[in-house]
Amino acid sequence: MTLFLDLNCDQISVDVALLQRVPYELIVYYLALPLAQENGRVSVVMAHPENTAAIDTLQRLLQAEIVPVQARSEAIQAALQRIYPTLPPPPPQPHIMAWSHTPPQETAVFATAALLRQAYHAEMEILPVNGHTPAEVLTQALSRQHTMAVLAAPPTSQLPDLFARLSTPFVLVRGPYRPLRRILVALRGFSSDIQAVDWIVPLAQAPDTAVTLLPLADSPLHQVGRATHRSDLVEPHLELCLAQLRNANIPIHLKFRQGQPIHQIMNELGQGNYDLLVVTAEAQGDYVQSILAAMEECHAHTGQPIFILKPPQPL
Repeated sequence: MTLFLDLNCDQISVDVALLQRVPYELIVYYLALPLAQENGRVSVVMAHPENTAAIDTLQRLLQAEIVPVQARSEAIQAALQRIYPTLPPPPPQPHIMAWSHTPPQETAVFATAALLRQAYHAEMEILPVNGHTPAEVLTQALSRQHTMAVLAAPPTSQLPDLFARLSTPFVLVRGPYRPLRRILVALRGFSSDIQAVDWIVPLAQAPDTAVTLLPLADSPLHQVGRATHRSDLVEPHLELCLAQLRNANIPIHLKFRQGQPIHQIMNELGQGNYDLLVVTAEAQGDYVQSILAAMEECHAHTGQPIFILKPPQPL
């Protein structure tokens, strides 16, 4: 059973040596803050202790059993601001890398990258279609400070390598160019949802653009409005996602569906005529890869590009 901690960010103390073993960006992505180590176990205060992928990742990094302690996300964020008062400034300008492994997808990939460049006021590097192998592209993406990659969707067999080696958000283009006006965000109920919405806000500020939030049925968010001991934590999480969009004056729709997550996403894509699907990955992205593989297997390759947010450090 996970304990709940009414965290006071002014009183919390941490083991600095322990913190240094987990990249700051990963702590923010998971909203998971290591506190102390004792008898081969590490206590970690987490906004989402049900995120088993986050716990597995922390166990690998800290080489210890994780004892999760749950706290409110805003309390953890306040603690992070106190513990990390000075951080290196973000890059002065975002940088997008675009590449297609097949000439037929070249136009759609580069047009999508150009649209994202405009939305994020980013620089863009276009790699020659026939000038690089997939391995060379991934190596280049890791060695240079790209903020985002835009790629033609590779065969399913190449997805594990892609997820394992890319450390930035990436967009997989899976069909003809789309203007990205109707955006579907699949919410998993983890802290990465907040970051995904942050990424989408600049894109969704284009004229005639709207965002639909789809809390997946296997997440706690699907229990909003029902009897649940976590309602006091779940509802603020969803409300924060909605508030991010409202504050930017972006039209919002909220949808709830039943069934397996893959079926929920595919049914909503089919009925909503969306231009972009946004999903978040945890650890090596097994969850997202299973969605992509199932879509291929059931011949439901609908052509929408997919924006994938993943943990910011190679694991």
